[in-house]
Amino acid sequence: MKYNTDYKSEKYKPGAIYPSQYGELEIMGKGEKENSFVIRFKKTGSFTTALSSNIKRGNVKDKFSPIRYGVGYLGDDAKIPPSPLKNKIYTLWNNILRRCYGETYDRYGNIRRTYADVSVAPRWFDFSVFFNDIKKLPNYTTWLKDSNYEIDKDKSGARIYSKDTCSFITREENTYIGHE
Repeated sequence: MKYNTDYKSEKYKPGAIYPSQYGELEIMGKGEKENSFVIRFKKTGSFTTALSSNIKRGNVKDKFSPIRYGVGYLGDDAKIPPSPLKNKIYTLWNNILRRCYGETYDRYGNIRRTYADVSVAPRWFDFSVFFNDIKKLPNYTTWLKDSNYEIDKDKSGARIYSKDTCSFITREENTYIGHE
């Protein structure tokens, strides 16, 4: 990301620190567009460009800050081409994270996880990576057209959702494998 550090500004000078809802951000330099600055989020180390008005209001989004179940984040949306499938794929991603990291309550009020001994590969915490990876899974195109298909990790014998362990299989096959 290109930026210029040779400019005059007391308020938005390089190294200035500002608060945001995602933690502190640091001004790195002037961006290419007018009134824009390149900033780095101290917590995640991610960079983005922001208008001075948004920096002032603390209204700059860190797309690498976990927003789903303490682990999932949006990632680099430049890697997600415009697609009518984005919502369907996001829902799938969210449901996988919820199963592994979301908390539910039993009838006695005790917290429990749906899949206590199952995890998601850290690579898939990033929605932009997940969005592109699942297109390569077996039966992906069938899943797009047939609501009877589900993502599955059990067929591979794994206890982790990942690009190497998942495929799309029928609901019946998934139920059978899950009860073996």
